[in-house]
Amino acid sequence: MAKEFSLTIEQDEEGYLVATVPELQDYRFQAESLDELMDKLKEALKLCLELEED
Repeated sequence: MAKEFSLTIEQDEEGYLVATVPELQDYRFQAESLDELMDKLKEALKLCLELEED
């Protein structure tokens, strides 16, 4: 079953991209590029979903 998550991406004062996912207890992810940020998000969501299955 597909699960949906909300995502907010902003750029901080230092130029880093910062993503917030409220469904992950408002965790924040930071990266220098969108590709790097998306990789971090995918890994975090994968781990979150694996924990829910247990």
